[in-house]
Amino acid sequence: MSSNLPKKVITTKKDVDIPEKCENLSLVFYKQTKPSDNKEVIYAKEINLVKSKFGEDYDFYSVKSGMYGIRIPSQATHWCIAILGAQPQVLYASKVPAEMSVQIVNYAEGRAMYFNRFQKNAKFMIGLSREAMKRKLRSKNAEKVNEKVKLISDLLN
Repeated sequence: MSSNLPKKVITTKKDVDIPEKCENLSLVFYKQTKPSDNKEVIYAKEINLVKSKFGEDYDFYSVKSGMYGIRIPSQATHWCIAILGAQPQVLYASKVPAEMSVQIVNYAEGRAMYFNRFQKNAKFMIGLSREAMKRKLRSKNAEKVNEKVKLISDLLN
């Protein structure tokens, strides 16, 4: 598995009502070969908060996985995000993306789901959208530049 290979990026915008705290959410893989077939659940794993080393603004939600991600069950044809609490429901469902592709679902302002597919494994994450991340980084870099300019101005004056 090489991460140097180019990946196909599939970006969509969907209105998905995902709770802000992502409580009781699970990532589910299931098998459904024809639309008329029943859905057979193969795998379900709880989604948890992951604290970012870059600060609270960059915290995200994911499933517990190994270094290479989670193994996609070989029979799985679809994945979904489901609430498995008191009132179970499916919030979002999609086909398992092709190998070496990234599926990005922008579901709210500044928020996105990422399904990063490798050959046999995948990494899944719910967090900041790429655009929101870029905005935060630009503003953080602008603050650093302004601090340096102020420091140099103070030294000169």
